[in-house]
Amino acid sequence: SITGQDGVAYGSAAEAGADPRFPGDLAGRLFASDPAIDHIFVGSNQVVVRRLGGWDDGSTSTATGIVEDFFLYYRNGV
Repeated sequence: SITGQDGVAYGSAAEAGADPRFPGDLAGRLFASDPAIDHIFVGSNQVVVRRLGGWDDGSTSTATGIVEDFFLYYRNGV
């Protein structure tokens, strides 16, 4: 569980940056990856990301990769 039983919502990179916990770090990375992302909710074992203008393959792939790799300590080949 990333956040325990409560979820955390962020409406900007500044809000995420003010939170030193794991959810704030994850949200900060997502906001930094795409200026069209305008809201992120991290709750227990889920991440909900809203993106203005919808999602294309590239933006979906980037956001998915950030979430998938967030807790990896060792990368492939290491």
